[in-house]
Amino acid sequence: MTSVANQFAAGETPRIQLESGPRFIDSFCMGVGKLFDARASDLTIQTDDYIWAYLNRRWVAVTTQRLEHTQVEALVTHFCGPAGVATLASGKPLDPDVEILPEPGNPRKVVRAR
Repeated sequence: MTSVANQFAAGETPRIQLESGPRFIDSFCMGVGKLFDARASDLTIQTDDYIWAYLNRRWVAVTTQRLEHTQVEALVTHFCGPAGVATLASGKPLDPDVEILPEPGNPRKVVRAR
């Protein structure tokens, strides 16, 4: 099995495979871990759009489906709390500092992002 960095170097963009239901947040976190292993430097998340990552000096869609409002709200609530949802509702952008555990149950691997 090749590493994510090797896959990206070979021209394959890492993808976030989002699961529905209670595993949605975990699937997002695992996908983000792969993106940061491939040297992604930024993510953009919006309702009715794909998740975009800045990889190798270009923006790339890293999901195969567009996010629904409830999915974006779940991510914002998980990482920013209810105040984050209120901030977005007021029309202001979010750029939080977050810690993501890309391997559930493994507190030794943490992705810190802003």
